[in-house]
Amino acid sequence: MSVYYKKTERNDLGSVVENIFSDFNVNPTGTVFLKPNFSGRPPILGGENTSYEVLEAIVKNLVKRNCKIIIGHYALLSLNKSTFPFNQMLSVGGYDKLSKLGDVSFVNLEEQEHRLVKIRGLYIHIPKIIDEVDYFINVPKAKTHMETQVSLSIKNLMGLISGNSRKIFHKFFLNELLGYLGVHIKPNISIIDGLVSMEGDGPHEGTDKETGFIAAGNDLVELDSFIAHLMGFDYKQVVHINQAHKLGVGSFVDKNIIIKYQSELHDFKKPGDHMRFGRKIYFWPTTSCSLCHEVMRDIKKSLKKDIRLGLRFYYHAYFSKKKINIILGRCENMEYFKDDINICIGICTKWFADEHGIDFILGCPPSAEKVVDFMFNKIKE
Repeated sequence: MSVYYKKTERNDLGSVVENIFSDFNVNPTGTVFLKPNFSGRPPILGGENTSYEVLEAIVKNLVKRNCKIIIGHYALLSLNKSTFPFNQMLSVGGYDKLSKLGDVSFVNLEEQEHRLVKIRGLYIHIPKIIDEVDYFINVPKAKTHMETQVSLSIKNLMGLISGNSRKIFHKFFLNELLGYLGVHIKPNISIIDGLVSMEGDGPHEGTDKETGFIAAGNDLVELDSFIAHLMGFDYKQVVHINQAHKLGVGSFVDKNIIIKYQSELHDFKKPGDHMRFGRKIYFWPTTSCSLCHEVMRDIKKSLKKDIRLGLRFYYHAYFSKKKINIILGRCENMEYFKDDINICIGICTKWFADEHGIDFILGCPPSAEKVVDFMFNKIKE
């Protein structure tokens, strides 16, 4: 078996999982580690997290095999860990109910021992538990991504490196580094949840897309290049997939498979490189991590709570004489808009800001309150 793809209904997921295991001639035994995608923060979109129903079908199959099941994940990168702790991440999506199905436990990977790996001169922390289990199943969500074009089985492995390591990835060539994860982290099989996918400005600001498919494979590059193609991307131009291929992680999907499933092409709306508020305010995430995105979400909340502040913001969004660019992340390669108001947020923007003589606000990231004050002061100028 090369890759598996099936349009399916939720009530048929049990047989789909059984078919995947049978087709790939795999027999999970002993302790099995599951890595889903739990990246959404309330309110969580259907296309953000691995579906409960998909995980339930996999868990039920493993329970029948008398497996011990570990579902592992890090707590989400957060400005204040008390606002969205690990257990809340599980309960919000109802995933904690999986523990009632059998020998199922949840592991906060932040509390595990780690091994160090060196990737292009950078030291990355990977939890040892994935090397100690008998079987490892990767369960990503199918979605677009503003920084990596797609988020599939390779990108889901980024959820298996520590929070500081994730920040390092975002600061130093995210797309190139992602390809190396497949060298150091090797799932036995990946099962992609495409029941509800995400299109547009994913992985958090996109829109849900009912696609109703499950895909699977034991070659990360083959599987991701196949699904990226079905999503409407030129997979050879998706940097992290191409990089993984060059590193020998796997092979691109065979052209005969592409021909076989050509009728399954989905018209995904592609992610942009920016988001716009009104006519004049542009938000450029570049390579920023979830922490900076959380600041932006906090700013939205504060603008809703404070009516006067919100009115000021939306006045500038529609009537500013100049375009206002709010820039995050390592943005050296983005265009410099010399005639605009440019607002650089966070330490990652330092190089870009210094090069173009722009003020920037320190922090990794700075608080929403400081960003709001800084933003309005820059607009006044």
